Amino acid sequence: MTVCLLGLWLVYVPARAAVQPEPPQVEFETMEYDFGPVAENSRKVSYDFVFRNTGETPYVITRVITSSCKCISTSHTKRPVPPGGEGVVTVTYDPKKQLGIFYKAIQVFSNAPEGLHILIVKGEVTEAPD
Repeated sequence: MTVCLLGLWLVYVPARAAVQPEPPQVEFETMEYDFGPVAENSRKVSYDFVFRNTGETPYVITRVITSSCKCISTSHTKRPVPPGGEGVVTVTYDPKKQLGIFYKAIQVFSNAPEGLHILIVKGEVTEAPD
């Protein structure tokens, strides 16, 4: 009886270990957004980077890092995104006192195997019309 149970256990444990679910995988609709020309005196502009979890386990954003410029801010889906679910990383740019071309990278860290996705926003802040 003990030998039989040991034999079943030796078959069950490796089989169970082999059936691990696929880790979370994320697909962003786009990784880069161009705001185009933005007047210096205009309001802040925002873009939602939408993503989908195509893996088999929940996707969790652990942190989002932006440049040291105070002209850019972010918000993101805080809850775990289930398989097949969607989430968003919102990037907001403030054009005040930022004349010229801008190109900003946003680092999104997560529990996905690659661990990091880089999102880009760019555009050009123009002088306010008279």
